[in-house]
Amino acid sequence: MYALWLMPYIKHRIKLARLINELSDEHGGPSFIPHITLLGNIEGDEKMLINQTFKLASQLKPFTVQI
Repeated sequence: MYALWLMPYIKHRIKLARLINELSDEHGGPSFIPHITLLGNIEGDEKMLINQTFKLASQLKPFTVQI
């Protein structure tokens, strides 16, 4: 099973990971890699899914997400 994630640039990812870890420690919650899940529970052949993802991505315009 696979998922499609949107990942922040590395400099933002590091800051967000620190914040997530601090809050996780403080509140007893899970620690996780900073991301936005675009699509989850994807089943299928990995190679085919990668090809489909690249095809879809090539048809999309770039966009910015404000955190």
